[in-house]
Amino acid sequence: MQGSFGEKHVHGIDPKGRLQLARPVRELLKLKKGDRLHLLPNIEDPPFLEVRTTAQWDEYERRFLSQAPGDLKRDFVRFVQLHRETVVADAQGRLILPKSLRDRCQLESTVVVIHMSSCVEVWSPKHIERRYAEMAKAFKHINNTFF
Repeated sequence: MQGSFGEKHVHGIDPKGRLQLARPVRELLKLKKGDRLHLLPNIEDPPFLEVRTTAQWDEYERRFLSQAPGDLKRDFVRFVQLHRETVVADAQGRLILPKSLRDRCQLESTVVVIHMSSCVEVWSPKHIERRYAEMAKAFKHINNTFF
């Protein structure tokens, strides 16, 4: 059984924009040659890239579409239609990260790949360090409280 705490891996993006997912990540995703992966930039500050299998994407879409209608929902649907990319995994578990998404998420030659319960996140190392440096004290408190 996979818990809520996934795994982290440091990877390189080659000059062609290909990212090879680590074997443990490929195994958790049950990724095979020809499988489609859905990429969506998360534009939080700092931005990162979300990668979902088709099953994960279908669940994400189902949960989103069950929300009440409104302007914010329509705007998000437009954002997804403008920025989601679907790529195909090759035999080595590589996927091409389109330049537009690499630029939007500020991904360079080295990235941190984190397997979360609902998707895989691809981060710039400096972005993930910046994001969590400010939260270190809170995390220490949480850790001390529970353990």
